[in-house]
Amino acid sequence: MIRYCCDLCRRTIGEHERRYVVHMDVFPGNEEIYPEELEEDRDHLAELDQLLEGLEPEEEEPCCRQFRFDLCVQCYRRFVRNPLGRESVGSFKISPN
Repeated sequence: MIRYCCDLCRRTIGEHERRYVVHMDVFPGNEEIYPEELEEDRDHLAELDQLLEGLEPEEEEPCCRQFRFDLCVQCYRRFVRNPLGRESVGSFKISPN
């Protein structure tokens, strides 16, 4: 029997209780593909060789990360309302009194 635990509230999720799975992929988004770069007559092996030569021997952070979380129903609802976990305090003005 497999037991699941909510990764946010740490509550055990029952066998017949609904459970939600969140998959997240984190990767650099600084490269843009331009139509002129999609030409078929490119030398892909030469480009790959240039990229490999330019790599540093040790990278401090992995460039791509994958995450998987199990959520209970309550935490799922909270997650979809605020997936980045930002403070939900709205901007309001305080009177100068």
